[in-house]
Amino acid sequence: MHVFVYSVGALYVILALKLISAGFKTKDYILFVYAWILLIASYYAYGLISWIPLLAAILLNVGIHYSANFLEKMIKESNRSRYKF
Repeated sequence: MHVFVYSVGALYVILALKLISAGFKTKDYILFVYAWILLIASYYAYGLISWIPLLAAILLNVGIHYSANFLEKMIKESNRSRYKF
């Protein structure tokens, strides 16, 4: 049981550090706030509700990845159509 608890805590810390690095890349300060909340939750919440912040972090990570790709594609498309004659 202790191994599971510590592995969940390690996952929280890894996800929080990943969110902090993503925040540095995108300059999105909501990510910093969420990552610190996740770090604090990893320290205190090892009960039955500990999967909720983990699931939220995974969903946020997937959402950031897809929205960044979508925005990049839209910017390229708008630049391409802007300079057509």
